[in-house]
Amino acid sequence: MTYPLNGDFTATGTKTFTGMLTVVGAETDCTVTGRRARTVKMDLACPDGTRPRLTGRLDTTTGTLTGAVSFVSRHGKPKHGTFTLSKRSG
Repeated sequence: MTYPLNGDFTATGTKTFTGMLTVVGAETDCTVTGRRARTVKMDLACPDGTRPRLTGRLDTTTGTLTGAVSFVSRHGKPKHGTFTLSKRSG
């Protein structure tokens, strides 16, 4: 499953950031804390109680982050998927 996302981030350090992510279609705003090293790791806290983790690679030339999503659903079942987050032009 692929999850379309919209995000707004603010740097809190040289390799850390916070912000909000919205899952398109579900219109759920999740709070994000993240860090960048070789990979970008984002921990989300969503109002429905789920706590997804996104792990991906950043293409600095295009500003696109692609990777994997994993979380436990409200029913206790593990869920996995992929995501792509692109920098907005303009």
